[in-house]
Amino acid sequence: MSGTQAHHAGGTRARIGRAATGVVSSAAQFGSDRADIADSMGHTAAEMAGRA
Repeated sequence: MSGTQAHHAGGTRARIGRAATGVVSSAAQFGSDRADIADSMGHTAAEMAGRA
């Protein structure tokens, strides 16, 4: 059972990592400043902490 939980947690981290990369790419593509990028990353980190 713990093996299944570990696999699920790893998959969740991978999905969040891909989502965070997409946020940064989208922000950079639209020319957002660094504060906006940092704000987006902060929200992603908060969401990740909430799911941990």
